[in-house]
Amino acid sequence: MERRDFLTAALAAPLMLHEAAVSAVCGTPDTRIPFLQVGTPNKNKRLYPKTVADKIIRDNKYVMGHIGMADTGRDCSRVSLAHVSHEMHDLQYRNINGVQWLTGELKILNTPEGKTLREMLSINPESVSFRTAGIGSGIVKANDGILVISDNYKLVSVDAVQTSEAT
Repeated sequence: MERRDFLTAALAAPLMLHEAAVSAVCGTPDTRIPFLQVGTPNKNKRLYPKTVADKIIRDNKYVMGHIGMADTGRDCSRVSLAHVSHEMHDLQYRNINGVQWLTGELKILNTPEGKTLREMLSINPESVSFRTAGIGSGIVKANDGILVISDNYKLVSVDAVQTSEAT
């Protein structure tokens, strides 16, 4: 097995977020947004074990996020307060279509980027997905190339990313 250190935006599978996104725009409480697939490989061939997700829940009362920051080459080890658009509170597990996800209650902030996120969600909620950015290491399983994330993973942000396709 190969060990890899990484500092990356981990791309979870985009989800249809229409109902939750509309609720967020309208300010409905308990707007649960899935952002991390747990226990099964995601589309980036990364597997976040439940122990890692448990640590994320234990270590984070809330997590801030940006808009469109995944895949931009930004420094994922810190959050730029000038670009914060939202927070995720009350992190907990939810089973969605037979897959366990880590979810958070979305709170869109009254910032310039928050206003942009609110507009994106009101125009086309299916075009927005929420993805993690963090630091840590993992081990690549040689037989299938899946990167199993290690317990030293630290979640830095949960970013809203406009996707080209809704799945």
